[in-house]
Amino acid sequence: DGTGFFFFFRSVQIFFFLYILEFFFFFVGILTLGDLDDCRYYMRVFWFPVKLNILMFLFSF
Repeated sequence: DGTGFFFFFRSVQIFFFLYILEFFFFFVGILTLGDLDDCRYYMRVFWFPVKLNILMFLFSF
């Protein structure tokens, strides 16, 4: 059956989308903050819980 493959593909798609979004936020953060360290800190604080939640959601199937 193709359900396992579908879920795998879906998760890959979601992660791909997330990393594009993450790159976008990183770029915008650099432009607005102008400081790479602030931007890194923001990324770590903001994105880690989001990724964790999505991982938990994906593995709850």
